[in-house]
Amino acid sequence: MKKFDGLIVFFLLLTVVLPQAGIAQKAYVTTKYQGTVNKLTVIFNLANGYVPGNEIKLFNKTSRKTIRFLPENHAVDETRPTKFYHYSPLGKKFTDYFFVDSLKENFETMPSNIIALYYNKARPVRFILNKK
Repeated sequence: MKKFDGLIVFFLLLTVVLPQAGIAQKAYVTTKYQGTVNKLTVIFNLANGYVPGNEIKLFNKTSRKTIRFLPENHAVDETRPTKFYHYSPLGKKFTDYFFVDSLKENFETMPSNIIALYYNKARPVRFILNKK
């Protein structure tokens, strides 16, 4: 009976502790930017004050596929564009990437638009991302 009581306590703790571990408060604010060229839509989530929270999503309307891009470094060099690499959860290497110009660690006021260049084999595709 003691073993059974221990299991009950264990499962009760699991039901209380595990959901709490998944709840985390974000310490940064994100602003959404969007732009479209041909059949490609880019959604850029700019995390003000937290560079690893930045994310680009490229959506192809024809194939209905979404590709995720993450910042290459955990810091922004304000003198150069920030590179975003094609993210793969399996660790695959891809040759396409984005360069986003004029990013800062912190913005006092969020810009109304951001310029992003998408490089994929051919010449770069320029996106003007407008604040949503």
